[in-house]
Amino acid sequence: MRRAAAGLGALGLLLALPACSRGGGTLAPGETAVLEVRGHTLVAELAADGPHREQGLMFRRELPEDHGMLFLFPEASQLSFWMRNTYLPLTIAFLDDDGNVLNLEDMQPFDETTLHRSARSCRMALEMSQGWFEAHGVGPGDRVEMNLPRDLWIH
Repeated sequence: MRRAAAGLGALGLLLALPACSRGGGTLAPGETAVLEVRGHTLVAELAADGPHREQGLMFRRELPEDHGMLFLFPEASQLSFWMRNTYLPLTIAFLDDDGNVLNLEDMQPFDETTLHRSARSCRMALEMSQGWFEAHGVGPGDRVEMNLPRDLWIH
């Protein structure tokens, strides 16, 4: 799958499990959060540490409907993602600290040459199946509602 890189560094991916809450400590594999955008609910696997961001959605052959992966970074920078070892066509939404969509980028399977970058420095990115955002009328300026503890990615 593609990789998320702050500047030109790390990588990322998703799994789909029931939503659960975080109570401090390290992030458990497959931990998820329920998000909402434009009245649509989705489940996002959280990638809030190096190993989860690096793995991202690589090697996955399926993504359940209305499921994705939310990448959280400790510091704002221009994020870059690519599609190394990723079988699924995805769309990535880069989000500001308030959850507002900055820009969307479609990403093609196994494309290791194209870097998909955030329009400006940010700390969050949400990957969904390609076409999900368009089908739900989501675009730049829309807000993704999430109730995540700030310490989840600020560490």
